Amino acid sequence: MIGSIGLHSFAIEFGFDRFICPSAPNPHCVLSQTAGSALATAKDPTDIVASKVKKLQSRSPSPDRVRASAPLTKLLKSYQIESRILTTAHMVSEVLTSFAFFTAVRRMRHIDFSLDGESLITPEAIAAHVVAPGTTWGEQEFQTARTALGLALGIALQQFEQGAEPRQIIHRIAGSLHELRMRYPASIWQQLIPIAQQHPVSRYFLEDPFTRWSFEKPRGYSGDAQLLDFIYGHSSVAEWIENASPLGKALYDYTKDASSSVAVRERRDLFTQHVDAIASSRGGDAEVLTIAAGHLREANQSVALKEGRIKRWVALDQDPLSVGSISRDFSGTCIEAVDGSVRGILGGRHDFGKFDFVYAAGLYDYLNDKVSIKLTQRCLNMLKPNGVFLFANFATDIMVDGYMETFMNWALLLRSETDMWRIINGSVGDLPIEGTVRFGENRNVVYGIIRKLS
Repeated sequence: MIGSIGLHSFAIEFGFDRFICPSAPNPHCVLSQTAGSALATAKDPTDIVASKVKKLQSRSPSPDRVRASAPLTKLLKSYQIESRILTTAHMVSEVLTSFAFFTAVRRMRHIDFSLDGESLITPEAIAAHVVAPGTTWGEQEFQTARTALGLALGIALQQFEQGAEPRQIIHRIAGSLHELRMRYPASIWQQLIPIAQQHPVSRYFLEDPFTRWSFEKPRGYSGDAQLLDFIYGHSSVAEWIENASPLGKALYDYTKDASSSVAVRERRDLFTQHVDAIASSRGGDAEVLTIAAGHLREANQSVALKEGRIKRWVALDQDPLSVGSISRDFSGTCIEAVDGSVRGILGGRHDFGKFDFVYAAGLYDYLNDKVSIKLTQRCLNMLKPNGVFLFANFATDIMVDGYMETFMNWALLLRSETDMWRIINGSVGDLPIEGTVRFGENRNVVYGIIRKLS
């Protein structure tokens, strides 16, 4: 039996019999670290698994890690996993799961991601931050909110069944979900999310390959690099889009151009511009660090990189598939793909030296203020004099947040201008800096920029 009956039934109902995390008490579904760069050159998935098994076995046992060594070998032949999941304090549940990986994931040579405590990027972690444990809500207010949600979802279902224009349906439901999210307390909104996800209308929205990828999380966590490739319209996702149903393609035409997606593409371009500007001001000696680099798509557009005007570009990511992708795509350049995590930076496990430009694109959306401040302090310590640290966050002005959190299962910590300043002011101490907070063009993303003066 997997976790809870409700989640198990839900998985079967919607046609995917995979399960990442049991529901209680707040286990974190995360990636394990592995030698990701090997992915770029491995001829056989066995090479990757062997490296992963060796790394797992080299660690001392701890009660929040998955004992996965034996099942990894079995996974190569059967694509099945047997996992024992433990929490930090005690055993939560003993799980024996067998599932077929998605065809798309098999094509990616996706082998396994274990629960090893490295990733902070899960809807459960976000929800725990937004709603404090033990928070209660008024039953009458909850029932009112649930009725409003049911009405909106029922209308959408009826429209799908009657063949209405998909773009109009998704636009309307996105607006309705945003209004509900803004109207009711976070404690009630969090209770509405699984109701929406289990509603019959969800099967229509999941025909959108972008929405489905986000919801199912083939890489085991939210906001992965392949998900962003759906926003970029990158060739790596062309097959998923091509194989989508006509309805799925119509919905994707909307989601890829939603305000949040437009802001993400602008964010990529902005980081490219900053890299090139720093390179121009450093006379070929520019050193750059990207944290949570993903597939580093901004580097594809960098003129300075093409012209060899960057001395060193370190791209850090905890996802071995992303690290492998960067190693492959930028082989022979100054870009160095590194397998590492936020915890590694905070714990002082990485010694990269000093940089002219350090940035984090899609990371702070998943970090609470305490972690954000600590990470910002570490990044400032890695800057040279006159160096720049830039971090981005989805803003509270975003209008598709309700759709993202329900049908995409993509939870984010949204921040305002005041929130960004709180992180900056909490990080700099007595350090002489120039700080700026600015919004992107459609105000869906907000940026914090810190220049270290000495």
